[in-house]
Amino acid sequence: MAAICKSSSSSSFLLINCILLITCVLANDDEFGTRPLRLKRFIKSRSTTTTTTTTEAPDPIEQEIDDDIPDEQFPPSSSTNNTNEPISISVPDCGRTRFFSIDRIVNGRPASPGQFPWQVFLRISTRDGDMVCGGSIISPRWILTAAHCVTSEQTGSYSAQAVEVVAGSLIRGGHGDSRRISRNADCAFKHPGWRGVRGQFTNDIALIRLPKNNPLRLTYQKGGNINAICLPPKRSPPFDYRGAARVAGWGLTRDRGVLARTLQYTDINVISDSECRRYQYPVNIANSMVCQGVENSAPCQGDSGGPLIIRQGNQYVQFGLVSFGPGICNNGRIPNTVFTQVSYYLDWIENTIRQFENRDQCR
Repeated sequence: MAAICKSSSSSSFLLINCILLITCVLANDDEFGTRPLRLKRFIKSRSTTTTTTTTEAPDPIEQEIDDDIPDEQFPPSSSTNNTNEPISISVPDCGRTRFFSIDRIVNGRPASPGQFPWQVFLRISTRDGDMVCGGSIISPRWILTAAHCVTSEQTGSYSAQAVEVVAGSLIRGGHGDSRRISRNADCAFKHPGWRGVRGQFTNDIALIRLPKNNPLRLTYQKGGNINAICLPPKRSPPFDYRGAARVAGWGLTRDRGVLARTLQYTDINVISDSECRRYQYPVNIANSMVCQGVENSAPCQGDSGGPLIIRQGNQYVQFGLVSFGPGICNNGRIPNTVFTQVSYYLDWIENTIRQFENRDQCR
């Protein structure tokens, strides 16, 4: 069972995930999009959470081929304290992947096994049903995601034990897949500056910690499907980027449509903050946010917290994570998605991991 929400509002913007903010009638996963869902309560807020697709595709062909994302060479910095090297949280082979798909579908593409080995599926059990988000592995015990995936506007933070992390599988939730690895979180740390709607969606970032005695085993070096993603280089000012990027998720395959059964991905274009602000989003586009341009493919509900990645040589680097967007996914009139820019939060990520890596407590 999972809660999913639809709106009859004519407003152009519905910000912060309606899955999180309203009480919905529950529906079986295979019924999404087949009948209207009655809303008991509606708040004009929603965050983005799916890679837009319109066609189911057969299993992708696995081939090791050159990727089509440009190789981004990080420009040199003038500061002697800065580095061009991506940050790894004690994972030397972070950001490495093997397989790329040559099958394409409208507005999105099915991922191949091992293509996104850092991508995890998050299922958060709430009193109103199960919520769906994405996340990324940054070390065997730590998952990076969006703050709104682990908090409620009404009740505050969800219990960390209610968060299930599924890795290694392309199937949504991984059920029936022998490659599926499931872990329950023992702690969740939202950024202390996260204030949700009241805070204009800034600081939408969180860390999930897995139990010390049950971490993920990163199997990439042995031919497996689980690896960590690299974080961007640490710089002052924070590393910035404009151009081609890639995002993946299990969210809605079309606006108000169905959740993807298998992991989908799409390539997008990252635009400047100034260009994004010209479209007059009803919230302030902060420096710690980055926007996707007006394109035919976009994240939507169910993709929140998933990584936005760029390529450096033979490694991928997580530049952002899915945060929020317009009420109608992929509307063709305004930038589709706003991402949290990870480079602004490297100190917080490192300090949180350093402080809580070897502590039993979550505070």
